[in-house]
Amino acid sequence: MDAGKPALSEPARAALAAGNRLEAIRIVREDSGLGLREAKELVEAHAAGRADAESPGDGADAELPLAAIAFLEQGQMIAAVRATRERSGIGLKDAKDRVDRYLAEHAGTRQRFQHLVASERARWRSLIVLLLVAAALAWLALRG
Repeated sequence: MDAGKPALSEPARAALAAGNRLEAIRIVREDSGLGLREAKELVEAHAAGRADAESPGDGADAELPLAAIAFLEQGQMIAAVRATRERSGIGLKDAKDRVDRYLAEHAGTRQRFQHLVASERARWRSLIVLLLVAAALAWLALRG
């Protein structure tokens, strides 16, 4: 396997060899940051003898490195694009297109990503409102 391709860690392979797929999936999720579905597909591909599969799914997401998928699961678009560029040696636009294509083709990851981004925006809005209120109170205190 190439360095950019996901591989099952030794503990995950040992769990799979012992017949414990759930444990293998848990280990893969902890090691990679993948979502449940993606980790399950990776373990199942390995169990079915497709260990050379670049990533879970139908092959459309094979262009996206495991690290990039993990960053998307954490709501970090820029880091996902950077990881894609570093591991594949492609330009910024191509890397962004690959990440966008992955999100378009993987509804679960896209929904989690959008939820994380929306939560972060809401936190920033709350902070800005709090700062504006504090500034207004300070202004009133100084004025009065």
